Amino acid sequence: MAKQNARIYGVLEKIEFVVGDFFKLPNQIKGDVIVTSPPWGGPEYNKMDVIGPLDLCVDKILEVGKTIAPKILLHLPKNLDKNECWKMCNGVVAGLRKIENVFMDRYLNSTLLYVRSNNVSYKSKSIVKK
Repeated sequence: MAKQNARIYGVLEKIEFVVGDFFKLPNQIKGDVIVTSPPWGGPEYNKMDVIGPLDLCVDKILEVGKTIAPKILLHLPKNLDKNECWKMCNGVVAGLRKIENVFMDRYLNSTLLYVRSNNVSYKSKSIVKK
């Protein structure tokens, strides 16, 4: 779906899509931005009042992610404990952090976490497409 959207908007050649184990990627690639949606646990997540960021490995994703790219976007469940997530981010990433709610037809659908590292000396590195 992402490749189709990139094709429609004429940017397919500018995007490197990588599929693999996220936690094994830091030594293999460097990029400008990471967009990820960690598994939420299927439909059962909707029955939970609150999901903590540690339940979704957000801390580990940010730790690994900041070695890959200076900008990270996580698509997370609507019932994420946003206060806990904010506090956890303070200990993991120095830089801009923003949490937004996503609404569809006036109903809360999901949460987006944006993180930008303060590491201004970061240089991206291209990888060869297979």
